[in-house]
Amino acid sequence: MSKTAAAIIVVSAMVFATIAAVLTIAFTSSDDPTVHYDPAQVTTAPAVPVGDVNGSWSADSDGTTFQADVANGTITIKMVKGDTSLLYWYGSFTGQSMNNQTVISDKLDINEMVMSGADSKTFVIHDGVMTFEFKAMGMTKTVDLSHA
Repeated sequence: MSKTAAAIIVVSAMVFATIAAVLTIAFTSSDDPTVHYDPAQVTTAPAVPVGDVNGSWSADSDGTTFQADVANGTITIKMVKGDTSLLYWYGSFTGQSMNNQTVISDKLDINEMVMSGADSKTFVIHDGVMTFEFKAMGMTKTVDLSHA
């Protein structure tokens, strides 16, 4: 085996281990494969005026922070745990209103590894909270993002 092939294997193993660790931490242990997100654990910010969906959004859950940025018709969602940050979603975002809106975001190709395997993701915005389903390794968690 060449040194290049060995290096690729080692780097791939490290990336997989990091992803597995963040996903394990992001979900609580349960016999039920659907893990329910506890809204009481979300740090909420005051509602943003109607029409202003651009900017930073966040939610904290079991030591993992979901950070979303909406700008220029796109949404980027990262999962952050300590010093580790993983790109979960990068897609289109056409939403403008802070109330009673459903936005279908289509995945955009940015030549980077994105954790979500979905081609599109649904976001619901109601009363200044943006909600989406986080899916990974057969588990689903509802994430409620607050405007930061």
